[in-house]
Amino acid sequence: MGNHSLSFGPFRLSPERRALYRDGKPVRLGSRALDLLIALVENGENLTSKEALIKRVWPDTFIEEANLRVHVAALRKLLGDQSGGLQYISTVSGRGYCFVAPVVRVEDMPADLVLEAEAISCTGSDLPRSLSRIIGREQCVENLCDQLLRHRFVTIVGPGGVGKTTVAIEVAARLVDDRRCQLCFVELAHLTDGRLIPGAMASVLGLPPLGDQPLASLTGQIRKESMLIVLDNCEHLLDSVAPLAEALLKAAPDVRLLTTSRQPLGAEGEFLVHLSGLDFPSTEDITTLSEALAFPAIELFAERAAASFDNFRLDESNFSAVGQICRRLDGIPLAIELAAARVNLVGVDGLAAQLHDSFALLTRGRRTALPRHQTLRATLDWSFNLIPAEEKLALARLAVLIGPFTMETAIALSAGDGELAKNDAERVLGLIEKSLITTDLTGKIARYRLLSTTREYALEKLRQSGEQDLLHLKHALHFARLARRARSDWETVPAAEWIHYYGHTIDDMRAAIDWALSSSGQQSVAFDITIDSAPLWFRLSLMDEYRERLQRALACPDIDLARKSRLRIALGHAIWYAQNDVPLMEENFTKALEIAEHIDDRSAQLQSLWGVWAVHRSRGEYRKALALAKRYEAVANAFGDPKSKSLANRILSVNQHYLGDQEEARRLVKMVQAQLTPSVRSVNNDFQLDAHVATTALLSRIDWLQGFPDQAKARARQSVEAALKTSHVLSLGYAICMAGCPVALWTGDIAEAECNLRLLNKYVASNRLYSTWGRAFEITMRLRERTDTDSLIAQYIEARLDVCSLSVLADLNIDDLNPSELPEPIAEELWNYPELLRIKAEFVLCKGSSVAAQKEAEELLLKSLDRSKSQRLPSFELRTAVSLARLWGCTARVAEARSMLETSYGKFTEGFATTDLINADRLIAELG
Repeated sequence: MGNHSLSFGPFRLSPERRALYRDGKPVRLGSRALDLLIALVENGENLTSKEALIKRVWPDTFIEEANLRVHVAALRKLLGDQSGGLQYISTVSGRGYCFVAPVVRVEDMPADLVLEAEAISCTGSDLPRSLSRIIGREQCVENLCDQLLRHRFVTIVGPGGVGKTTVAIEVAARLVDDRRCQLCFVELAHLTDGRLIPGAMASVLGLPPLGDQPLASLTGQIRKESMLIVLDNCEHLLDSVAPLAEALLKAAPDVRLLTTSRQPLGAEGEFLVHLSGLDFPSTEDITTLSEALAFPAIELFAERAAASFDNFRLDESNFSAVGQICRRLDGIPLAIELAAARVNLVGVDGLAAQLHDSFALLTRGRRTALPRHQTLRATLDWSFNLIPAEEKLALARLAVLIGPFTMETAIALSAGDGELAKNDAERVLGLIEKSLITTDLTGKIARYRLLSTTREYALEKLRQSGEQDLLHLKHALHFARLARRARSDWETVPAAEWIHYYGHTIDDMRAAIDWALSSSGQQSVAFDITIDSAPLWFRLSLMDEYRERLQRALACPDIDLARKSRLRIALGHAIWYAQNDVPLMEENFTKALEIAEHIDDRSAQLQSLWGVWAVHRSRGEYRKALALAKRYEAVANAFGDPKSKSLANRILSVNQHYLGDQEEARRLVKMVQAQLTPSVRSVNNDFQLDAHVATTALLSRIDWLQGFPDQAKARARQSVEAALKTSHVLSLGYAICMAGCPVALWTGDIAEAECNLRLLNKYVASNRLYSTWGRAFEITMRLRERTDTDSLIAQYIEARLDVCSLSVLADLNIDDLNPSELPEPIAEELWNYPELLRIKAEFVLCKGSSVAAQKEAEELLLKSLDRSKSQRLPSFELRTAVSLARLWGCTARVAEARSMLETSYGKFTEGFATTDLINADRLIAELG
C-alpha cells in the first residue's frame, strides 16, 4: 500500500508513519495498541477474529485472550465510543471485533502536521495523560491556564476523586505544548516524608542527587529554567510543600507551579481554584434525553458505562435513573466511573437502588455538612460490595503495592496459596476491566496502578482481612526475587532497557526494605533486597538514600558473615560516590575484605579489593594501589571469570597511567575495550561506571600525553557524549572530570572546557566529589585570564588535579595566592612529574633573571626534558622545549634552541591548531 491516511470521526490514522491524530494533534499510543487499531481500521466492517488480531499484534508471543480484551477496552476509551452516538469498535460475541465507524482513505497528512508531531515528541515529557477524553472541564481548564499565566502559583482544591489530577494534567499538557517550556510532574501520593519531595523532583528532571541541602540545591539548579512544575496530591504533606513552593517561586522567576490538594497549602502567593463535581441535575424533573445529556456528569456516566458494557445505551428508559445516580454521587468523576463500571452486573435501576441503600446513613442532614471523603468512601464501599469475593480479596492484597506494577507482580501478590495461576490472572483482569486498577499502555510493557484513593480504601480492607502481615511478607519476598533478577539482568541487558523495566520498582523496593527492617519484618529479607537492589540505586544515582538504608541494615544484630560482607561493600561504594569520605570507605572495604577472605567468598574478595584499591588511589598512593591491583588480578585469575580479568586490566591501566607508564596503560585499556560489548558490564557490576565511558576517557588522556592532541579531543568528546546517552550522572561526572575538561584545557580549547563545566554544573553539581572537581576547574579557568604568573599557577593545578589533591586545590584562594603556597611536586615516578618540573622552572624565572636563577631553571628544564623523552611523552616534551628554547634564546644559544625545539615539534603528526603547537611554531619562526 502507498502512503495514505485513514480518516474516521475526528481521527486520522497514518499506518505508514504509525501515527494517530485527533483534530490534527498527535495522540500518544503504545505500539501494541497502535498495531491493534491499524488492523481493525484496515479491515473495516469485516469481522476480524480474535486469533487473527493476536497473531498480528503479538506474532511471536503467547498471550491470553484477556490481554486482547484489555487493549480493546483501552482503545475504546481512547477513541471515545459514545452511547447513543458514534461508535468505533463493535464486539461479535465469541468471535472477534469489527470497526464499524465510516472510514475514508485520503492522501497522506500534510507536512505541517508531521512537523507538529515531531515537535511535540521532542518537547513532550512523561506526563501521564489519560487514555479517555475529559468531560465537562473545558472551561475550568481554560481558566486555570489563564490563572497560571497571571499568578504563577495555582492550587486546585477539591475533594478526593473530583478529578484534580485529570484537570492538572490537561492544563500542563496545554501550557507545555503552547509555550514549549520544560515540565516537571511529580505525584506525591506515594511519599510519606516531605523531605523526599526535592529528590523526587530532581529524579523526574534527570538532575543529580541533591546532597545535604536538597531544597537549596534544587532551587539553585532550576533558577534559570523556564518550567511548569506540577505537584499532585499534596494534602498529606502541606507543611513541606508550602515552604518548598515559596522557595521555588522566589528563586526561579520563570517557574510556574500548579498543585493539587484537598485543602489550600496556605503558602505566600497561592491562588486557589476550587474544583467541584461535574454538573448534574439538581432535581428529578428532567423530562428528555437531550436535557439529560446537557449535564457533564450524565455524559460521563453514559460514556464509561458503554466502554465497560457493549450493549449499554443511554435512552428514554434509563436517563432518569442515571441522573439520580449522578446526583447521589455528587458529580464526583471517580465515583461516577466506578458506578458506571458495574452497569453490566446489576443494570441501571439496580445500580440506583443499591447506591441509595449504601448511602442510607450518609443522607441524613445536609449533604454539604458531610466530609467529602466520606462520600467517596461510600462510593468505594458500594463498588467493593458489587465485585465478586475473589476480586475483593485480590484488590485488598494489591493495596500493599506503592508504585506502578506489572501483571506478573499483580498476579504474584493477589494469588492465594494453592490457587491456579489462570484464576489469579482472571481476578486481576477483572479489576482492570472494572477500572479499579488503572492501565498504562504507552510503553513496551503494560503497567498498572491503584489510584491513591482506591489504594487507601483497599488498605483498610486488607487490615480487616487479617492478612496484612502476610501480604507485607509476600510483598517483601516478591521484591527480593525481583531485585535478585534485576541484579542478574544488569550484567547482560542494555542499560536503557534495564532501567525501563526495573526503574519503576524503586518505591516498592524502599517499602519492602523498610518493612523487613521493622519490628514485625524479617531482617534477612531486608538484607537480601538491600544487597541485590544495589544496581538500581546506583543507576538512579540515589546513593545518599542507599547509604542510609545500608547503615540501618548493618546496625541490625546477628547478620551472617556473607551478607555482612556484601553490605559493607555496598556501603563503601555508596560512601565513595555520595560522601567521598576516604577513612570511612577504607573501614568498610577493609572489614568486608577480612570477612570475604575468612569465608572464602571470591566474588566478595574482588569487590572488596577494588574498594581498598580505590582508597589508595584516592590518596595518591599509587604504588600501594598497584600492589592491590595485582592482588586483584591474582584473585581474578584464580576465580577464572573473564569479566573479573577484564576489570583487573581496567584498574591496572588506571594505575599505570598515573605511574607514568603510558605504553602499558594503552596496552591494557585496549585489551579491555576489545572485550567490551554494549550489553555486558564488569563483574563488579553493581557500582562500576560505564566501562565504555571510563576507558574512552582514560585513552583520551593517554592520547594527549603521547602526542596525539586531535585524537585526544575526539575521544574526550566521545566519552562525554557516551555518558550523556547513559543518563547516568556519575558516569557523566567521570567523563567530564577525567577527560572533557582536562583535555580541553591541555589543548587550549577554553570554549570546550567551559561547555564541559556547564554540563558538570547542570547535571552533577550536587555530588560532593564531582562538585569539588568543578570548583578546581573554575579556578584554573579564572587564573588563565589573569597574569602570566596566574596562568602558570593554572597549569600547575591542571597537572596536579587528582582525587588525592583535589580538596586542597579546589579551596585555594586565588585572590591572595603566590606560587610558594602551592603543594610540593609529588613523586618523580608519576605521570605529571615532567610538567611539574617545567612549571617550577618557570616560577624560578618569574622571581628574577639572575645567572643563578637561569642556571637553576635550566637544570629543572633539562631534567623535565629528559624525563619526558624517557617516558615517551611528546606533549610534555614540547612544552618543556618551548620553555628551554626561550631561556636559551635569551642567553645567545639561539641555534641550539631552534634545533632542539624543531626536534620536539617534528615528533607531531597532528594537533597543529592546538595552543602548544601554535606557540612552538611561532617561537621557531622567531628564533630564525
